[in-house]
Amino acid sequence: MIENCSLYLPIEKPPLKKLFPNGKFDGGFFKKPTMFKYETRDGMVKLNLQQDDLECHLQGFCAYVARLPSSGESRSKAQELIKRTKSVLGVFLPCPVDPDSDAFRSLVHIIATFNGFMFVVDSVMLPDGSILVGPTLKEENTDEKPTAELKEINPDNFRHSGETTGVDPSRIEMRERHYCLLAERAFICARWLPLYRTESGVDELRPVEEIAARFLALCSLFLWVSAPEDVAPTNLLKEFYNHNNLDRHLTMSENAIVLMAREDARESHHNTIGWYLENMWALAWILGFEPEPPFYQGQLPDEVIQRMIGEFFPGFTTNITEFIAAIHPRSAIEVGQLEDLYYCTHNAVRQAQLGDNSVPTYFHPVADGGAIHERRHSLTWALSPGTEWEDTDLST
Repeated sequence: MIENCSLYLPIEKPPLKKLFPNGKFDGGFFKKPTMFKYETRDGMVKLNLQQDDLECHLQGFCAYVARLPSSGESRSKAQELIKRTKSVLGVFLPCPVDPDSDAFRSLVHIIATFNGFMFVVDSVMLPDGSILVGPTLKEENTDEKPTAELKEINPDNFRHSGETTGVDPSRIEMRERHYCLLAERAFICARWLPLYRTESGVDELRPVEEIAARFLALCSLFLWVSAPEDVAPTNLLKEFYNHNNLDRHLTMSENAIVLMAREDARESHHNTIGWYLENMWALAWILGFEPEPPFYQGQLPDEVIQRMIGEFFPGFTTNITEFIAAIHPRSAIEVGQLEDLYYCTHNAVRQAQLGDNSVPTYFHPVADGGAIHERRHSLTWALSPGTEWEDTDLST
């Protein structure tokens, strides 16, 4: 669990109210603010705005980095980032949090927006979740890849150890198959995880119209921030967004991005908008897109992005009804099977984020683990009829 960290930014007075409109500074007309606080689903996060003798602090930090285990190139890059720092925000968390928490993700949003970095667990972490230098850095130049040869395992060592009373034997068989699939790829999850996550024990898919609308809404959001004008003209994108009432299928914070001037949206969110592509991949798969997002692969490759946006996305002249008529959505059973696999993978990822050796060496617990979190979010939401996106139960 993460108990403390600090944010290093290359600007003197970051406009925090722009990111958190409901946040509050202390101080007043005659008093310089020393603290900014804002609410998250994990509680109140407080940012200390004071930094005594910043120059001396940064010099000491550079000396510390020089002693950390990493390549010379990584150390040099970290020291350059430190030297361009103009403000340091000390973080007071409401409680120890994990990297998947709303509180921690809000901090990542800050460093991504202002092109800074975080010092956490004695390491320098970049906005994409990768560790530049520090004791948590994975060994460099590993030869192991996602396509590495599967490990030979004994299925008898991966039997379900949790409660099975009244459980359909096929459900137990599916779960044990998933335990084995993970173990073959060097992912290790708890083997007592609940076999059902609904009282009925039945996988029920929410209406395909909602899934399709969420996918198209996220496509619009992504294009609004990341696509150039000649690829996604503003007038066509706005017309598509409004004609299909896509605002109903985005959260309040997501809609706020679309309501921003496009250049402002790009400047503020270009570093973090890519996470939505992981949500979109899982949603697109549910709607019939290939390939299936593999549980052992981190952030999605460019070729998937190109196919999903360039081919599967129907274009700006299509409405939701026409889009649904042209696709072949998967069944609740198919979605339930993949969701269960991601449920188990998510558990392995969270254990790795807490320091356990539960993922393969090529797989970064934060950067790649974030992709698992986002895909699992889409899959679990799709199997949670009537539940709002932000209320989706992502516990493991």
